[in-house]
Amino acid sequence: MNYDLICIRKLALEVKIYRYNILKQLYDILQVLKSAKKPKLAIPPIRRQTPTDKSWVKSDKDKAELFGEHLGRVFTPHSDDPDPEINRLLASIPNTNQNLNILTLHEVQEGITTLNIKKTPGPDSVTPKMLKELPRKGLIALLYIFNGILRTQHWPKVLKTAEIILIPKPGKGPNDPASYRPISLLSTISKVLERLIANKMITDDKYVNSISDHQFGFRHKHSTIQ
Repeated sequence: MNYDLICIRKLALEVKIYRYNILKQLYDILQVLKSAKKPKLAIPPIRRQTPTDKSWVKSDKDKAELFGEHLGRVFTPHSDDPDPEINRLLASIPNTNQNLNILTLHEVQEGITTLNIKKTPGPDSVTPKMLKELPRKGLIALLYIFNGILRTQHWPKVLKTAEIILIPKPGKGPNDPASYRPISLLSTISKVLERLIANKMITDDKYVNSISDHQFGFRHKHSTIQ
């Protein structure tokens, strides 16, 4: 092949790469400007709804506490203390988890690839875009964390913590705590691991065979009412 032709093709490729990087930088800048223009909607003063207290709450701190009290009455959190009966049943099941296949670097990369970069991060502020741009060393560190969780069978509390935001319900008065719908923002890292485990549960024979026949939730072609 002619040497000049090789040089021309190499130059054309470099121009295409340069053009792509410039367009990507411009797109990122436009996204930042677009998000900055969005007006932040402030929650108006909220009125307490107890029989003995109809006072108004105006500061952000007092609003957060009022919403926390309201959500505490509406939702009952799960206890961190395991049920003794469940512990007894789990102890009677043969432990086959020691031989489960660990995750691979390729699986972690695939799990991150499927993330939607438009999703809002959780309390740790780790966005899907951050994970997508991790170098190889960062991916390996994440792999060690994931496999450590699987080996120890312990899910860190920080990955179970959610940031709650409140969305106004359509057609409801904005001054009532019950007029807002809570949304939990979970850790993106936790979402990746959950997705990888869910995929293992239906594709990996060692995982499938280790699950009790009495487990119906989160299983393919199983109904939770069974």
